[in-house]
Amino acid sequence: MTTETTLTAALSYPLANQGIATDATIFANLGTAPLVEHALKRGEGQLTKDGALLVDTGKFTGRSVKDKYVVRDAVTESTINWGTINQPMSTEHWANLKADFLAAVKDQEELYVADLFGGSQPEYRVNVRVITQMAWHNLFVRTLLVRPTADELASFTPEYTIINLPSFKADPERHGCRSDTVISVNFSEKLILIGNTEYSGEMKKGVFGLLNFLLPAQGVMPMHCSANIGADGTSAIFFGLSGTGKTTLSADASRTLIGDDEHGWSDQAVFNFEGGCYAKMIDLSAEGEPEIYATTKMFGTILENVAMDPETRELDFTDSSKTENTRGAIRSSSSRTPARRTSARRRRTSSS
Repeated sequence: MTTETTLTAALSYPLANQGIATDATIFANLGTAPLVEHALKRGEGQLTKDGALLVDTGKFTGRSVKDKYVVRDAVTESTINWGTINQPMSTEHWANLKADFLAAVKDQEELYVADLFGGSQPEYRVNVRVITQMAWHNLFVRTLLVRPTADELASFTPEYTIINLPSFKADPERHGCRSDTVISVNFSEKLILIGNTEYSGEMKKGVFGLLNFLLPAQGVMPMHCSANIGADGTSAIFFGLSGTGKTTLSADASRTLIGDDEHGWSDQAVFNFEGGCYAKMIDLSAEGEPEIYATTKMFGTILENVAMDPETRELDFTDSSKTENTRGAIRSSSSRTPARRTSARRRRTSSS
C-alpha cells in the first residue's frame, strides 16, 4: 500500500492534489531500463533478438475513433466542430465516467506515472501527467513525448492528465458511449480518460488533440506532418495520410529530422510536438529505410504487433497476419538526428 508520504517523495506534485486517491504502489518517472524490466516481469511483452521490446496491443491494433468523445460544455460548445468525428459527451455522463474511473484507479495494485511535456518549444508546450496501468504504456509515452530535465521534474505541476486503464470497461448507458471502450476528453477539467484498449496511440493522439485545441488561439498552426531541416536552415514539411511515406521521406540522411508526425508552425519556427517517432513497420527493410530499420535493433525501441519467430526471436516485417498497422515507437530516428530538434525560420513545404 502506498502512503501519501511516498507519493509526495516520488512526485513533485502529489496525485492527492489532483483528487486522485489510490492504494496502488506508484512507480513515478522511471527510466527506460526499469520500465522494460517491469514490462517483462509483468508479462506485457518480450525481448526481440536484438533487444527491442515487442508487445501485442490486443484486439485494438489502431485507434478506436468511434469510441472517442469530447465533453460538451461552456468551453467546447462553440469551439468544437461537432459531428461523427468530434462526438459529444454530456457533463452528466462524464461525471459518471470520471467517478467510476477514479474508483478503478483506487483499486489498482500498481500504477506508473510519467510527467512530460507536449511540445518541444517552451513557450507553447503543456505539462502532461500520464498515469498508466501498464508499464509498457508508460515507456511508450516517455518515448513519444518530450522529457523534462531533472530540475524541471523537481518543480513539475501537471496542467493536463491522462489516465489509461485497459482493464476499465465502460457502461454505454451510464457513460453515454457506444461500447465498453471509451476515450473521453474534458478540456474544462483538463483530463483524458482511456478505457478498455491497449493501443498506445490513443495517448499520443490525446496530446495532439490538446495542442490542436490550444495552439491556434496562440497563433500557431498544428500540423499532422513530418519535417526536417537542411544545413542551410531551410525546413521541409511533408503532408500526407498515415502510411503514405512521411516518416520515410523525412528520415533523410543528408538532413536533420525535426519530427515524423506532429508539429506546430509559429512565426519563429517549425517545431516538433514530440520527443520521438511512431513509425509504421510493415514491409520495413534495411535497404529501403535504413535509418528506421536500425532502430528496430536498439534497446528501448517498442515494437507493436510485429511478427516474431518464437525460437530465434527474429522479426518478420512482411507478416501482416495480425495487422498492417505494425508500429515502432522510437526515441530517435538515428543516433545522429534527435527527433526533439526544433527549427527553422525559412520554410518550404512538400507533400508525400
